[in-house]
Amino acid sequence: MPYVVQLLPLLGVAIGAVVTYAVIAQVIRARWLRERDARWDQARLDAYAAYANIIKQYTQIAIRIAATRGFGASDKPLSPEEGLPMLAELDAERNNRWEAVLLLGDPDTIAAARRWHEVVWKLEWFANGSLRSRAMWDEMWQQAARDRARFYECARRSLGIGGGDAMPESGWERKSVVWQQLRERDRAAQAEEAAEGDPAPEVPAPQSRPQSQAPAQRK
Repeated sequence: MPYVVQLLPLLGVAIGAVVTYAVIAQVIRARWLRERDARWDQARLDAYAAYANIIKQYTQIAIRIAATRGFGASDKPLSPEEGLPMLAELDAERNNRWEAVLLLGDPDTIAAARRWHEVVWKLEWFANGSLRSRAMWDEMWQQAARDRARFYECARRSLGIGGGDAMPESGWERKSVVWQQLRERDRAAQAEEAAEGDPAPEVPAPQSRPQSQAPAQRK
């Protein structure tokens, strides 16, 4: 019995050491997991942002080219001869960025990203003259906006970022809509003035401002 009494403090110290080690090990592991998740979240955010930026540029160029063929409206129309090579370069860059999304993205975000760039391809087919239906153009334009919103919704969820379900209209979308509305009003006003015998003066076509770099590379 005396030996048991003497062993009890030692046993208590041993148990305390084991418990302390287990707790410290758990804390270290939890911290390592948090740091690892933070690193992956940053990499995932970078991949999503780079992909979205390329698709945005791709869409802008396609819309500017399509405007020269009578689809939609742009205050900076772009000739197919100049714009189609830009689309080819952007598509190659998109393909590179897509690999990072495939590697780091969750299934929902990958699916949303695929739907987005596939509908944007259809805008390119209008830009290069392969598709010519005005009704289909309006449908594809609206679908591209919905798929963009879906991608951002899935990306936010993937990153654990709060936010509303609805994606606000982008700047380039809003600018195109405003320009189209204003152009239609301008044409109606010119027709009314011409009917009254007071034709509007001819105004040179709007010219794009000189750029220090190609539109496809603008941030």
